[in-house]
Amino acid sequence: PSIGLHPRDMNRIVEAMHRLRDAGNTLVVVEHDPAVMLAADRLIDMGPGPGERGGQIVFDGTPDAARNADTLTGAYLGARKHVGIGLRRFVNDSTPKLILQGVREHNLKNFDVSFPLQRLTVVTGVSGSGKSTLVQDVLVPALLRHFGKPTEGAGEHDALLGVDWLADAVFVDQSPIGKTARSNPASYVGAFDEIRKLFAVAPLAVERSYTAGMFSFNAGDGRCPTCGGSGFEHVEMQF
Repeated sequence: PSIGLHPRDMNRIVEAMHRLRDAGNTLVVVEHDPAVMLAADRLIDMGPGPGERGGQIVFDGTPDAARNADTLTGAYLGARKHVGIGLRRFVNDSTPKLILQGVREHNLKNFDVSFPLQRLTVVTGVSGSGKSTLVQDVLVPALLRHFGKPTEGAGEHDALLGVDWLADAVFVDQSPIGKTARSNPASYVGAFDEIRKLFAVAPLAVERSYTAGMFSFNAGDGRCPTCGGSGFEHVEMQF
């Protein structure tokens, strides 16, 4: 439940879960955020590793006891391990920048903002503070328009400076890639076409006269007849 939330909002989520618990409900939450883990009455830690190295309960107890547990989660909760910040690249006056001037879309209060190039810039803030408006409604459409790509109109602003430093702009969001729900990175970039060709020249495929099309999960007889290539079966519930 904490995904995408600002730390200020985490306390509200925890309070809401505590109210549900105090009303007599039982809550079982899958969570990685320390604030939620430490607010629990009971903490079950799975591990010790991912995939085939996991599948065990490595700790079952209170959050306070988990801090001292000999587990990877316990090491981070107990501050014996820390998340590294990596190598920071400093920003100074000579660093090339992308500058938005006079941004005033929705609740944005007519400000100027600069994004240093060849650096990692994070836009953060509480929910509703204007993060998505700044990036998704103003910056990205302005960039796409500059590069002649189809886009909706950019949010209100006076100017976009420094864009000549860039060769292109790509907006990555949570929208599904490709045209179907079956798209994946391999099919999207065309790599799966070559994979299907390799399948088609396998001895058994040659013996059965299979072509590359037989190994497509978008069409043909090669895909699973039950799920239609989706990898799961959607069952409507009737009540």
